[in-house]
Amino acid sequence: MTNKRIHLDDPLSEVKPSFILPCNGGAHLTDCQKGTLEQIAVSLGTPGKGITACDESAGTMGARFEKVGVENTIENRRLYREMLLNQNELHQYVSGIRFV
Repeated sequence: MTNKRIHLDDPLSEVKPSFILPCNGGAHLTDCQKGTLEQIAVSLGTPGKGITACDESAGTMGARFEKVGVENTIENRRLYREMLLNQNELHQYVSGIRFV
């Protein structure tokens, strides 16, 4: 893995993520949209916090449930996610939640 910096505005930069190139550096976004996107990125990158993924497959979640003797049903998966997301302290540790 490389530790090189990514320079999105530098056309000679040797490191550019492939998902950025088709977007032309966000040229299709309005200034307002760019500002909103930047605010979201800053918020997601809050030091000491992380992003949690809540898109585990039924199989992955089933394996987790099996270890603790919980039946792998749609309702139990929904209740599990609801339990995680309704914690009062969640905002202290999580800056974003990914659902796919």
